[in-house]
Amino acid sequence: MANNLLLRTLSAAVLAPIVICILYLGGIYFQILASACLFLMLYEWFDINRKDKRILFFVGIPVVIASIIEKANSIDITFYSIKYVVYVLLLTLIYGILAINNCTRLIKVLSVSLLSLVTYLVIHMLIVPKPYGAPVEELCYFCGSIIAAVVSGHLLQKTERKDTLFISGLIYMTIPMLYVMYKVTEEAEHFFKVALWILMVVWSCDIFAYFGGRLLGGAKLAPQISPKKTWSGAIVGAVATLLIAYFGINQFIKIDTFYMLTITEVMIVASILGDLLESKAKRMLNVKDSGNIIPGHGGILDRLDSLLMVLYVFVISEMLWYLKLDLKMLLTSAKWV
Repeated sequence: MANNLLLRTLSAAVLAPIVICILYLGGIYFQILASACLFLMLYEWFDINRKDKRILFFVGIPVVIASIIEKANSIDITFYSIKYVVYVLLLTLIYGILAINNCTRLIKVLSVSLLSLVTYLVIHMLIVPKPYGAPVEELCYFCGSIIAAVVSGHLLQKTERKDTLFISGLIYMTIPMLYVMYKVTEEAEHFFKVALWILMVVWSCDIFAYFGGRLLGGAKLAPQISPKKTWSGAIVGAVATLLIAYFGINQFIKIDTFYMLTITEVMIVASILGDLLESKAKRMLNVKDSGNIIPGHGGILDRLDSLLMVLYVFVISEMLWYLKLDLKMLLTSAKWV
């Protein structure tokens, strides 16, 4: 136990300053780091699912070439410009989670709701006057993404559970990493401070939960998923993180204190859920660690499990904002709202 703690501490002491320096540099340096982390997570996921890892290289090489061409030609692609792809991925992920947990009725309800929305939008486009012109192209993209997600979801439902888990895991890891790779250039002015805020929340929650759980022990948080995690550790981690946010993060993130603490609380819950989610996936696959690339910590996925879920707080918030704008545009035919 002592040797493992020493390894964890040394690894963190070496890696944390490197990550912070790359965050400060931002731009292409951070995109390379994020791309490497995504590749390693996917590689580990292929490995623990016993899938042919050559597929990852066949897909990865064209993506790298496309990224190089994008940078060389200064092609302006933003997260907003790929929102319809993200709609499909997010909805497919929801379908995957429901399928893994055998929520057949919820899948039917979700499908009926989404297809009803598509039908309503099409009918509205056909019969309601359009003072600003009909946004036909936007309607096709939006409805197409919804229909594609419904089809993908039902295909996942018919797939074997282990394959549904595998595909859902690929999507789960890809969405937040794509998000930060785009946001590092779109929000360059504020990216470093926000990223540091996120990392401080994830790291402090993990560290204080670890020591709080070891010192206090007590009732298990989720014994069937992760027997070592305790309620005392989660509470100590949450309280310590809120104190750090109030006295530390609040000094360089110039936003309303109440708003900052509220978002921090949401991130704390997401961090804990992310850790438990990966633990559940590993238990389903009967593995202890996703890899062994980081001494004392396991694999990259083991280290970034909480961070991925925390990033979803920002991804979902932004996608809900895009959804609001899209629906307003499609229902009023006003392209600039």
